[in-house]
Amino acid sequence: MKVLAELRDFFDNNEWPGNFDSSQAAVSIILLKDQSDEVGLVFIKRQERADDPWSGHIAFPGGRYEDSDTSLLQTAIRETSEEINLNLVSENLLGSMNPYSPRMKVNINVHPFIFVCYETIRDVNRHEVERVMVVPLRDFFDASRFGQQEFHFKGISAQLPVFKISDSDEVWGVTYVLLLDFLQRIKQTHFARRFLEEHKLDSCNLDQIWKVYPYR
Repeated sequence: MKVLAELRDFFDNNEWPGNFDSSQAAVSIILLKDQSDEVGLVFIKRQERADDPWSGHIAFPGGRYEDSDTSLLQTAIRETSEEINLNLVSENLLGSMNPYSPRMKVNINVHPFIFVCYETIRDVNRHEVERVMVVPLRDFFDASRFGQQEFHFKGISAQLPVFKISDSDEVWGVTYVLLLDFLQRIKQTHFARRFLEEHKLDSCNLDQIWKVYPYR
Protein backbone atom coordinates (compact mmCIF):
# COMPACT_ATOMS: atom_id res chain seq x y z
CA MET A 1 0.00 0.00 0.00
CA LYS A 2 1.17 3.51 -0.83
CA VAL A 3 0.52 4.81 2.70
CA LEU A 4 2.58 2.03 4.27
CA ALA A 5 5.46 2.63 1.86
CA GLU A 6 5.49 6.28 2.89
CA LEU A 7 5.43 5.44 6.61
CA ARG A 8 8.37 3.05 6.17
CA ASP A 9 10.45 5.95 4.84
CA PHE A 10 10.18 7.71 8.22
CA PHE A 11 11.46 4.81 10.32
CA ASP A 12 14.84 3.12 10.56
CA ASN A 13 15.65 -0.28 9.14
CA ASN A 14 17.47 -2.01 11.97
CA GLU A 15 16.46 -5.41 13.34
CA TRP A 16 19.29 -5.35 15.93
CA PRO A 17 20.55 -8.89 15.24
CA GLY A 18 23.09 -10.55 17.52
CA ASN A 19 23.57 -11.76 21.05
CA PHE A 20 22.47 -9.53 23.91
CA ASP A 21 21.70 -9.84 27.59
CA SER A 22 18.59 -9.19 29.66
CA SER A 23 19.43 -5.48 29.95
CA GLN A 24 18.11 -5.16 26.38
CA ALA A 25 14.38 -5.17 25.66
CA ALA A 26 12.07 -4.61 22.72
CA VAL A 27 8.51 -3.38 22.31
CA SER A 28 5.97 -3.41 19.50
CA ILE A 29 4.26 -0.16 18.55
CA ILE A 30 1.33 -1.51 16.56
CA LEU A 31 -0.87 0.49 14.21
CA LEU A 32 -4.11 -1.49 14.19
CA LYS A 33 -6.69 -0.85 11.49
CA ASP A 34 -10.21 -2.11 12.17
CA GLN A 35 -13.10 -2.92 9.84
CA SER A 36 -14.33 0.68 9.90
CA ASP A 37 -10.86 1.87 8.75
CA GLU A 38 -10.22 3.50 12.14
CA VAL A 39 -6.48 3.45 12.89
CA GLY A 40 -5.34 3.10 16.48
CA LEU A 41 -2.32 2.23 18.61
CA VAL A 42 -2.27 -0.90 20.77
CA PHE A 43 -1.49 -0.58 24.48
CA ILE A 44 -1.63 -3.12 27.29
CA LYS A 45 -2.29 -2.67 31.00
CA ARG A 46 0.20 -4.88 32.79
CA GLN A 47 -0.97 -7.12 35.60
CA GLU A 48 -0.05 -6.20 39.17
CA ARG A 49 3.01 -8.36 39.91
CA ALA A 50 5.65 -8.03 42.62
CA ASP A 51 8.44 -9.16 40.23
CA ASP A 52 7.62 -6.55 37.57
CA PRO A 53 9.09 -3.01 37.95
CA TRP A 54 6.33 -1.79 35.61
CA SER A 55 3.56 -3.61 37.46
CA GLY A 56 0.14 -2.21 36.58
CA HIS A 57 1.51 0.30 34.06
CA ILE A 58 0.14 1.10 30.62
CA ALA A 59 2.71 -0.10 28.08
CA PHE A 60 3.35 -1.31 24.57
CA PRO A 61 3.55 -5.11 24.21
CA GLY A 62 7.14 -6.25 24.73
CA GLY A 63 9.77 -7.43 27.15
CA ARG A 64 13.37 -8.41 27.73
CA TYR A 65 15.66 -10.21 25.31
CA GLU A 66 16.00 -13.97 25.85
CA ASP A 67 18.84 -16.25 24.74
CA SER A 68 16.57 -18.00 22.22
CA ASP A 69 15.98 -14.71 20.34
CA THR A 70 18.02 -14.18 17.17
CA SER A 71 17.51 -10.40 17.25
CA LEU A 72 15.72 -7.72 19.21
CA LEU A 73 13.10 -7.69 16.46
CA GLN A 74 12.49 -11.34 17.32
CA THR A 75 12.17 -10.32 20.98
CA ALA A 76 9.40 -7.85 20.09
CA ILE A 77 7.57 -10.40 17.94
CA ARG A 78 7.86 -13.18 20.54
CA GLU A 79 6.74 -11.00 23.45
CA THR A 80 3.77 -9.67 21.48
CA SER A 81 2.67 -13.22 20.70
CA GLU A 82 3.09 -14.29 24.33
CA GLU A 83 1.25 -11.29 25.78
CA ILE A 84 -1.63 -10.60 23.39
CA ASN A 85 -1.63 -13.62 21.02
CA LEU A 86 -0.96 -11.42 18.00
CA ASN A 87 1.38 -13.16 15.55
CA LEU A 88 3.39 -10.47 13.79
CA VAL A 89 5.51 -11.31 10.74
CA SER A 90 8.10 -9.40 8.71
CA GLU A 91 5.39 -8.15 6.33
CA ASN A 92 3.85 -6.26 9.27
CA LEU A 93 7.06 -4.38 10.04
CA LEU A 94 7.29 -0.68 9.15
CA GLY A 95 10.68 -0.12 10.80
CA SER A 96 12.38 0.73 14.07
CA MET A 97 13.34 3.78 16.14
CA ASN A 98 16.26 4.67 18.40
CA PRO A 99 16.38 2.76 21.70
CA TYR A 100 15.61 4.54 24.94
CA SER A 101 17.21 3.99 28.34
CA PRO A 102 15.12 5.42 31.21
CA ARG A 103 16.65 7.87 33.67
CA MET A 104 16.08 5.72 36.73
CA LYS A 105 17.70 2.85 38.58
CA VAL A 106 16.53 0.14 36.19
CA ASN A 107 19.19 -1.35 33.93
CA ILE A 108 17.33 -1.60 30.64
CA ASN A 109 17.59 -0.31 27.08
CA VAL A 110 14.29 -0.45 25.16
CA HIS A 111 14.24 -0.91 21.38
CA PRO A 112 10.93 0.03 19.66
CA PHE A 113 9.69 -1.62 16.46
CA ILE A 114 6.76 -0.29 14.44
CA PHE A 115 4.17 -2.65 12.95
CA VAL A 116 0.90 -2.41 11.08
CA CYS A 117 -1.78 -5.04 11.61
CA TYR A 118 -5.33 -5.76 10.46
CA GLU A 119 -6.13 -8.63 12.82
CA THR A 120 -8.50 -8.56 15.78
CA ILE A 121 -6.98 -9.08 19.22
CA ARG A 122 -9.19 -11.77 20.74
CA ASP A 123 -7.31 -13.01 23.79
CA VAL A 124 -4.46 -12.05 26.12
CA ASN A 125 -2.12 -13.76 28.55
CA ARG A 126 -3.88 -12.99 31.83
CA HIS A 127 -0.76 -13.77 33.85
CA GLU A 128 1.00 -10.75 32.30
CA VAL A 129 -1.75 -8.56 30.84
CA GLU A 130 -4.89 -7.25 32.51
CA ARG A 131 -6.41 -5.87 29.31
CA VAL A 132 -5.69 -4.44 25.84
CA MET A 133 -6.61 -0.91 24.76
CA VAL A 134 -6.66 0.37 21.17
CA VAL A 135 -6.45 4.16 21.20
CA PRO A 136 -7.60 5.98 18.03
CA LEU A 137 -4.77 7.87 16.36
CA ARG A 138 -6.78 11.10 16.41
CA ASP A 139 -6.68 11.12 20.24
CA PHE A 140 -2.94 11.85 20.21
CA PHE A 141 -3.63 15.19 18.52
CA ASP A 142 -6.08 16.21 21.24
CA ALA A 143 -4.43 18.67 23.66
CA SER A 144 -6.93 17.88 26.43
CA ARG A 145 -5.53 14.35 26.73
CA PHE A 146 -2.03 15.57 27.64
CA GLY A 147 -1.17 16.90 31.08
CA GLN A 148 0.98 16.57 34.19
CA GLN A 149 0.64 14.14 37.06
CA GLU A 150 2.61 13.43 40.23
CA PHE A 151 4.23 10.02 40.44
CA HIS A 152 6.10 8.23 43.21
CA PHE A 153 8.62 5.68 41.94
CA LYS A 154 11.56 4.09 43.77
CA GLY A 155 11.46 6.75 46.47
CA ILE A 156 11.34 9.68 44.04
CA SER A 157 8.38 12.06 43.60
CA ALA A 158 8.02 14.07 40.39
CA GLN A 159 5.50 15.89 38.22
CA LEU A 160 5.66 14.16 34.86
CA PRO A 161 3.96 14.61 31.47
CA VAL A 162 1.26 12.03 30.73
CA PHE A 163 -1.15 11.04 28.00
CA LYS A 164 -4.61 10.23 29.33
CA ILE A 165 -6.31 7.26 27.74
CA SER A 166 -9.13 7.57 30.27
CA ASP A 167 -9.73 9.04 33.73
CA SER A 168 -7.97 6.04 35.29
CA ASP A 169 -5.38 5.09 32.64
CA GLU A 170 -2.33 7.23 31.88
CA VAL A 171 0.67 6.66 29.64
CA TRP A 172 3.90 7.87 31.25
CA GLY A 173 7.56 6.97 31.63
CA VAL A 174 9.28 4.84 28.98
CA THR A 175 6.06 4.24 27.06
CA TYR A 176 5.31 7.98 26.95
CA VAL A 177 8.77 8.77 25.55
CA LEU A 178 8.49 6.10 22.85
CA LEU A 179 4.98 7.29 22.00
CA LEU A 180 6.24 10.85 21.47
CA ASP A 181 9.18 9.63 19.37
CA PHE A 182 6.64 7.81 17.19
CA LEU A 183 4.34 10.83 16.91
CA GLN A 184 7.20 13.18 16.03
CA ARG A 185 8.11 10.90 13.13
CA ILE A 186 4.65 10.41 11.68
CA LYS A 187 3.68 14.09 11.90
CA GLN A 188 6.05 14.70 8.98
CA THR A 189 4.20 12.33 6.66
CA HIS A 190 1.54 13.01 4.06
CA PHE A 191 -0.45 10.37 5.92
CA ALA A 192 -0.48 12.52 9.07
CA ARG A 193 -1.26 15.73 7.20
CA ARG A 194 -4.20 14.07 5.46
CA PHE A 195 -5.34 12.66 8.78
CA LEU A 196 -5.27 16.11 10.40
CA GLU A 197 -7.20 17.65 7.52
CA GLU A 198 -9.83 14.90 7.47
CA HIS A 199 -10.42 15.21 11.22
CA LYS A 200 -10.18 19.01 11.22
CA LEU A 201 -7.30 18.95 13.71
CA ASP A 202 -4.67 21.65 14.17
CA SER A 203 -0.98 20.72 13.82
CA CYS A 204 0.40 24.15 14.81
CA ASN A 205 0.79 23.47 18.53
CA LEU A 206 1.89 19.84 18.50
CA ASP A 207 5.30 20.58 19.98
CA GLN A 208 3.64 22.40 22.89
CA ILE A 209 1.25 19.47 23.41
CA TRP A 210 3.85 16.71 23.09
CA LYS A 211 6.14 17.59 26.00
CA VAL A 212 8.98 15.20 26.75
CA TYR A 213 10.84 17.09 29.52
CA PRO A 214 12.01 15.89 32.09
CA TYR A 215 12.21 12.42 30.61
CA ARG A 216 14.99 13.71 28.35
